[in-house]
Amino acid sequence: MNPRIFLPLYILLICDSHMEARTWTDVNGRKVEAEMTGMDPATRSVKVRLADGRDFAIPISTLSAEDIAFAAAQWRKMQADGTADTSPVPAVGTQPNLKLLPPRFVGRMSPASRSTLIQKHGGDAKIEDAVTRSLDWLKSQQNADGSWGRSNAIGHTGFALQCFTGHGEEHSSSAYGSVVTKACDFLIQSSGGNAQGMLASNPKSGGGTYEHGIAATALGEAYILAKASGSIPPKLEDAFQKAVQLIMDSQNDRGSWNYGGIEAGHPTSFNPTSKGEDLSLANWQIQTLVVAQESGLQFKGLDSCLKKAAKYLDEKQSKDGGYGGIRPDAHYNQWSLSGGAILGLQMLGSAAKTDKGIRFLRGVLSQDAPDWQKNCNLYSWCSNTAAFFNAGGDDWKFYSSTVIPQILAAQNEDGSFQAGKASWPASAATDPNYRQALCTLQLEVFYRYGR
Repeated sequence: MNPRIFLPLYILLICDSHMEARTWTDVNGRKVEAEMTGMDPATRSVKVRLADGRDFAIPISTLSAEDIAFAAAQWRKMQADGTADTSPVPAVGTQPNLKLLPPRFVGRMSPASRSTLIQKHGGDAKIEDAVTRSLDWLKSQQNADGSWGRSNAIGHTGFALQCFTGHGEEHSSSAYGSVVTKACDFLIQSSGGNAQGMLASNPKSGGGTYEHGIAATALGEAYILAKASGSIPPKLEDAFQKAVQLIMDSQNDRGSWNYGGIEAGHPTSFNPTSKGEDLSLANWQIQTLVVAQESGLQFKGLDSCLKKAAKYLDEKQSKDGGYGGIRPDAHYNQWSLSGGAILGLQMLGSAAKTDKGIRFLRGVLSQDAPDWQKNCNLYSWCSNTAAFFNAGGDDWKFYSSTVIPQILAAQNEDGSFQAGKASWPASAATDPNYRQALCTLQLEVFYRYGR
């Protein structure tokens, strides 16, 4: 943009409050659908009103040349109307301070960095468009209260919110800020429903323990992005801290987690006195604990909790190299859970210990290749995808060349994903919102974990 014409143009940016909504595009390619209502001279920003009624100001320095030219062309008419609003409002579309982000969050924050990481790790150029269309579909499915789905709404909302935070979207994001805000508000309100801050559709059910870890991870990622943007929504930090503390308090002597707490006299379905363990459940709690570590918040005993969790995962490795039970026809077996355990160890900084596990999983998948129409076990695939990505090299090439193209091929025109055929019922994803999230998280792996 020619700097000699920039300042005069910014002065001219005042608009008619009756102007129809316009799709504004910033210099990074992000879009926001909004009605222009005026300008904020103090911050050199265009005032806009989003469809949900929120007022924001878009910094003129971030607008495309086309948008500035459009606004300038309307100037004389708007000046004659005398309806411009110049009162200050919060900025929208501002970029978080990358220096305040944990390393693995930085790559998700702009179209350029996402594209670079997709290319660097051998991804298809169609991936970013597929993710955007998926996010648009999720946005269209969000309930009025900020949730997704009806049953297990907290778990489904946690998964959906992770899709948005995985794309670098936070409360002030241009296109999806309102989605993130409403989702966080729903989870925060749900957390306040019990003294322990448990994030569960039914805090007494075993399934609620899974929901808690999934939703807590989502709130943690939203907190990290909000902190980097310089504006943390009320109660977000408190809800996340309580969620993490509950996970830490609920870890048993084995370093794992289990349910049945209500029956044992505990206030939630977590059972810290249980001598049992649940590898699948543990994997979700571990992800939250890692995000807690990345958040910069202080949690007394977090380091020892993480060490106990890593020791537990190590102990779950079989002589074959996989993690979990050694009977293929039994529940919680190494064929379906190794990916999650490997990912947990990678995130805990123990990636060197997972080589044997990757070899085991690669051998299994070589004999029974992932097939959307035969064994589309998305619950397992989601962890496998992240584990193989972190392993990198030829292992990632082997895995991604099979799975990622099938996910892309299964996406419908409206951004949703077709249902596949699962060979293991527990790994199926029959709920459309759940399936959408699992597919999207796998496509985002290039910049959720890439650097």
